[in-house]
Amino acid sequence: MIRSLAVLGLAAAAALSAGAPVPKEVKKDDKFEGTWQIESINAFGRVAQFGGANNQHWTLDAEGNMKTHQGPVVPDGAKSFIQLAFDPKLKTVEYKYTNGNNINYPGVYELAGDSLKVCCNLRGTGTRPANTDPAMDRYIWTLKRVKPEEKK
Repeated sequence: MIRSLAVLGLAAAAALSAGAPVPKEVKKDDKFEGTWQIESINAFGRVAQFGGANNQHWTLDAEGNMKTHQGPVVPDGAKSFIQLAFDPKLKTVEYKYTNGNNINYPGVYELAGDSLKVCCNLRGTGTRPANTDPAMDRYIWTLKRVKPEEKK
């Protein structure tokens, strides 16, 4: 009897799914895509303010590939050797070098409008920070999104 119910259940599921539309390709999360200006870096408990002459920026594409550059415009020939893999559900990020080193720094992030804070463990221990608070084993970037009209 149990086997008959299982066969009926499979047959019903097959009949229902026969007319179901094929799911569309999942769209990448573009909340992080764009150009970000580094406002400050907290490296191992010490703060370095940015802006002005430093004018450091990150530009991320839809896959999280990062180009670092001075000024809001990506220079011709700029290459990406870092990838940020964001998990919006868990609020985690993987900071990965893609130049053959296979180094991965686990982290967390906070995104609020046009402000992004990325916090990674840069000691190579593999322990993910629980929050974005400064600590001796962390590197914290505080960034502000550059709007298209600010790139001119």
